[in-house]
Amino acid sequence: GGRPREPDFLTPGSPHDPHRPPAPVRFTHSIFRARSPGAERSTESLGVGGRGWGTLPHPASEGVASWGRAGWGEGPGLVPSDLRPLTRERPRERPVGRWRGRGGTGEGDPGWGGGVFPPPPPPPPGPANPAPAAPHPGPHGQDHWPASYPDCGGGSQSPIDIRTDGVVFDPALAPLQPEGYDRPGPEPLVLKNNGHTVQLSLPSTLRLGGLPVTYAAAQLHLHWGQPGQPGGAEHRIDGRASAAELHVVHYDSDTYGSLQEAAPQPLGLAVLGVLIEVGDGDNEAYEHILSHLQEIRRRGEETEVEPFDVSGLLPPDLGAYYRYNGSLTTPPCYQSVLWTLTRHPVQLSPGQLERLQLVLFSTGDEDPGPPLPLVHNFRDPQPLNSRRVTASFPDEGSYSIGKRAALGLGVLAGAGALVVALLFVVGKIRRKRREDPKSVVFTSSRRTNA
Repeated sequence: GGRPREPDFLTPGSPHDPHRPPAPVRFTHSIFRARSPGAERSTESLGVGGRGWGTLPHPASEGVASWGRAGWGEGPGLVPSDLRPLTRERPRERPVGRWRGRGGTGEGDPGWGGGVFPPPPPPPPGPANPAPAAPHPGPHGQDHWPASYPDCGGGSQSPIDIRTDGVVFDPALAPLQPEGYDRPGPEPLVLKNNGHTVQLSLPSTLRLGGLPVTYAAAQLHLHWGQPGQPGGAEHRIDGRASAAELHVVHYDSDTYGSLQEAAPQPLGLAVLGVLIEVGDGDNEAYEHILSHLQEIRRRGEETEVEPFDVSGLLPPDLGAYYRYNGSLTTPPCYQSVLWTLTRHPVQLSPGQLERLQLVLFSTGDEDPGPPLPLVHNFRDPQPLNSRRVTASFPDEGSYSIGKRAALGLGVLAGAGALVVALLFVVGKIRRKRREDPKSVVFTSSRRTNA
C-alpha cells in the first residue's frame, strides 16, 4: 500500500500522467508465467518484474475484477502498461498449458502472477483527461520527459546521429558472437503489442559474446515511422534515417539477476541495434514476427510464436559495428546502455514495412474513440556532447559525404596549386630571357669551288 509511485519505464508519447490515475486500458503481461490465476507469487517468473500500487488488496482468485500494473523495466522501447480489469475468465488457454498472468504486482514486490489492487474511479472524459495519444506526439511526448525524468535531459542520451567523420577506429573491438540465437529452446516465444512497440520475449540462454562481460538477452522490439514519410529508425548515420530499427536488449547477467535490477546500473544493459532499409524481396526471417501482427493488433494483446533462429534477423557481417555509451531511448532514460549498432543494415520489402506501419494500434478494446494507429514510435537523435563513437572497422571506402567532399576539394586544391606554381616558374623564365637576351651570330656557309 501507500501513495502511488511513478512507473519505471515509459515509451515515446505515452499518455500516462504521473499526477493522475491513468485511464483504464487492458494489459496482458508478457513477462510472467503464473501457476494459477490468483494473487499467488509465481514460481516461474522470468526475472523481469513489474511494480504496482494500491491500498486495498483484493484477491483475483475470488473471481472479482482486480487491477494492477506491471511490465516496466523491460529496457529500451518498453514501457508501463495502463490499468485494465482482470478476471479469472479473461486469460486464454495457452498451448503450453500454463496460465499467463495479467495485471500488476505489489509495491516494490515483483513477480506476482495476477493483479491484486482495485482501480480508482475512471476520470470522466474531457480536456483534462484526453484519450490516449499516438506513441510519439502528445502532452507527455519526448520534449516533456526531462521534467518528470531528469535523466532524459542528461548528457549521454540515445539515440544519436553518428557522424562518420568523427568516428574513431578501435582495433580492439572484437566481432560480435551471438550465442544460442539459433536455438532459443523449445518454449514458445511471446509476441506482444504493448501499445508502444511490438516486443518479442527472449530466453536468457541467448547471449551476446564479444562484449566486456556476459550479457543475456531479454527481449527484442522494433521502431518505425509512418506511411508516406521518410525515416523511422532511431539512430542516424550522417543525418540519414533508415526506415526502421531493431533493438535486441541484453543485461549484465554476470552481475545482476534480472533486467530490472541491471537497468539503472552503469553499463548494466547492452543493446544491439540493426538498421532496417527497404529492399526488393521479402525477408523471410522477419515473417516469424510480421506474420503474427494480425493476432496482436490492439494494445495488450499477445500471442505465442514458435521458436526460430533469431540470428536470421541480424545482418550476416557482425564484425563491423559502431560502439558508444548511451541510454534507454524511453523514460526513465537511464544512462546505462552499452550501444552496438551494426554497420550493415537488413532489408524488408515495401509490403513488409507497410504491414508494420499499418496493422497495429496503440489503443485497446476499451479505450474510447476510434483505434489509434501505432506509428512514429521513435525518439529523435540526442546530442553527442563529449562522448566518443568508436568503430570496429577502418573507414576505408566508408567516408561520409562531408569527408569525401573535403577529400575531393583537397585534391582539386592541390592540383590547382601545382598548376599555379608551374605557370609562375614558366613566366619567370620567359621574363628573364626578355630582360637578358643573348647575341646570336649567324654564319653563312657557302661552298667554294677549287
